[in-house]
Amino acid sequence: MESAKIEATYYRALILCEQSNYKDAMQLLREAAAFNHPMSIYTIGVLYENGYGVRKNYKLAADYYQQAAKLGAVRAIHNLATFYRKGHGIKQDLTEAVVLYKKAMSLGEIELAPYNLGTMYFKGIGVRENTEKALGLYKISADTGAAVAKFALGILYYSNGMIDIGKSLINEAAEIGNQHAILWTAVEEYNNNGDISLIEVLKEIINSEEVPTETYVWLGTVYQNGIGVKVDIQMARQYYLKAIKLEKHVGSIEDPRAYKMLAKQFSGEKGVFKKNKEREDFYLWLASTYEKSRLKKLLEKTIDKYE
Repeated sequence: MESAKIEATYYRALILCEQSNYKDAMQLLREAAAFNHPMSIYTIGVLYENGYGVRKNYKLAADYYQQAAKLGAVRAIHNLATFYRKGHGIKQDLTEAVVLYKKAMSLGEIELAPYNLGTMYFKGIGVRENTEKALGLYKISADTGAAVAKFALGILYYSNGMIDIGKSLINEAAEIGNQHAILWTAVEEYNNNGDISLIEVLKEIINSEEVPTETYVWLGTVYQNGIGVKVDIQMARQYYLKAIKLEKHVGSIEDPRAYKMLAKQFSGEKGVFKKNKEREDFYLWLASTYEKSRLKKLLEKTIDKYE
């Protein structure tokens, strides 16, 4: 097949994907992939990763990302890095994740790769913790309009006393559709005004494609305290346990308030679990990583950019 026809086949497949006709899209993608078309191979990986028209299969997604990455597909390199970081469909390898994120950036992927690499530096995952480098990477992503990076920066500004700038960035992320930001805003509204519509926001998010881990923390809080629902301590325990399991697996909570809430559950003060000082201190420490004197000084140096 001529290169022009291969490219046309790929774009026809994309149109079908936009129409949610994944069955026919997959057929066209496989036709183009047979001629080693990198983006067709990458897109097949995306379908398997998300379960679009096929059963979700991280192993197959990883295989397709590896094939596409070898052919130079930058998005595949980025997604493969994330699979290595999370251990999705492939053995977890944090060192390889860092290498691939950097490679993706060098090839022009500056929307999500800097943010994901920045998170690894911020949390010290697979690399030595480096807050200054993390902030620089977050800013690269945020400047492209990436909602996840705007939210991450917003949380850091807010947590370190720069409330207005923090809220502004978080609101921008929420307007773009970032679920972490939408959830944060709903929890903030409840904390400030006692708005019980929090449960409705949580229900919408829980049915979305990507559910932030802290959603389960706030669902636990809702059922524990009867916020817009009947008190159900057993249900609260289940939601808290799900959040703990997910956080342990991928380190995915992005809101320090959620860490504080988990800490409270092990404090012996009206928590749903038995008192566990080690667990309580661990979650309080995770919350404190968002509030450091050095971090505050670094943020203050960039405050003019977002005012």
